Amino acid sequence: MPQDNMSMKSYLLAFVPLVLLGFQREHPSESQHFSSDQPTVLVPTASQKEVEKVVTTILSSYHYRRMPLDDSLSSKVWTNYLKEVDNGKAYLLASDVQAFEKYRYQIDDYLQAGNLTPAYDLFNLFMKRFHERMAYVSKLTDKPFDFSKDESYETNRDKAQWANSTAELDDLWRKIVKSQALDYKLQGKKDTAIYRLIKDRYVNLDKQTSKVKSDYVFQSFMNSFAEVIDPHTSYMAPPDASRFKDEMAQSFEGIGATLTPENDYTKIRELVPGGPAMKSGQVRENDRIVGVAQGTNGQMVDVVGWALDDVVKLIRGPKGTTVRLNILKPDALPGSQPHEIKIVRDKVKLEDGVAKAEIVPMTYGNKEYRMGVITLPGFYQNFDEMRKGDKDYTSTSRDVQRFLEQFKQAKVDGVVLDLRYNGGGSLDEAIKLTGLFIKDGPVVQVKDAMGRIDADDDPDPQQVYAGPLAVIVNRFSALLPRFLLELFRITNVVW
Repeated sequence: MPQDNMSMKSYLLAFVPLVLLGFQREHPSESQHFSSDQPTVLVPTASQKEVEKVVTTILSSYHYRRMPLDDSLSSKVWTNYLKEVDNGKAYLLASDVQAFEKYRYQIDDYLQAGNLTPAYDLFNLFMKRFHERMAYVSKLTDKPFDFSKDESYETNRDKAQWANSTAELDDLWRKIVKSQALDYKLQGKKDTAIYRLIKDRYVNLDKQTSKVKSDYVFQSFMNSFAEVIDPHTSYMAPPDASRFKDEMAQSFEGIGATLTPENDYTKIRELVPGGPAMKSGQVRENDRIVGVAQGTNGQMVDVVGWALDDVVKLIRGPKGTTVRLNILKPDALPGSQPHEIKIVRDKVKLEDGVAKAEIVPMTYGNKEYRMGVITLPGFYQNFDEMRKGDKDYTSTSRDVQRFLEQFKQAKVDGVVLDLRYNGGGSLDEAIKLTGLFIKDGPVVQVKDAMGRIDADDDPDPQQVYAGPLAVIVNRFSALLPRFLLELFRITNVVW
């Protein structure tokens, strides 16, 4: 088996489940230590069992690709889920994997019965093995490595085999940690700093992983099923669904701060420009939130050690309401008293994901031109505001229409619609945006699992812009912007 030399950079985080990504600690601390608690055994909720049956019915009966629930599908779902749980083959043993092979061709039956036992049993075993690995890593940080010995391990974990024994896993992890220590050494760090950084990294990973909840297991299992049906179909647990809704709306109601976990704390990573938190002048980036209270008299809740999603739930709230936060500054010494601040929640717009426009002068031949350029990262729409009848609801087509009208007043010579890196989004908004460039007519046809075809037309005869138009996409553009480009080509709208 080909192997990569230890001096080559390898990435441990590719070995752990997706939920663990991004939790490396930034500032080392002498007080860090690994948890001695036994991992919590996660169990499915009653509602998850019911949701599983509903999702199974929808995907098997109403999805465009009506795939039968049989042993073939069952095997693919189990393969996907095994990768979700231990994609790097760095925690489970070969005997663990073999013990669960009895479920491989039974998953279809479990899905139809709303029985999540195989999914939770495997994940709980993974958590047990994960804490065993962390206990072993804690011992590796107590003594220096011998870098004079030439060693290697397989960094492409798809090519790797499951370990046959704990001794094999120990050897793999010794090499993983040794490789990371060597990376730090090549950066010029001293041995004491190296082992402190590595210990802090894994202590934090241990703490954050211990906060994983049942929703994550359920979502992972449902997505292992959904991806077999269609790679573009996914199930979202409530926290992820809420984040997706915010991304689609490009706005939310809260204090306007991006939060990240750091050890047992929730840290303010970034303040949204123009948001309530920034306007208050009371908080800064890297401040730590240790308590949250509602209104002017609500009880302060200590959130040290909480999962990030749970802290976010407390801080978010309706526009016009007050939230109180207990804040520790980045340089606060152990034992320092936090100070309390009050922030009135408001609507926060996520400017990075909305359309932007500029007029760019250019020369072609001996003639000067002024081009209107619209950069569109995605097709967003605030569904809640639209349903409530808010006349100023956030919308891609409304923003682009405003830009086009500004371009007409400025008498630009042409418009460039930049859809590079566009991640897709609302089909409804893509249809409305198309209507800005054509008079009327069919835009897209949607065929369902029953073979019925529904045509979506542009109902508005108004053509906001009829001049020269160029549309740009690249290989990072999603399917929806590519579809839009093809539609413009067919209708002879683009150059």
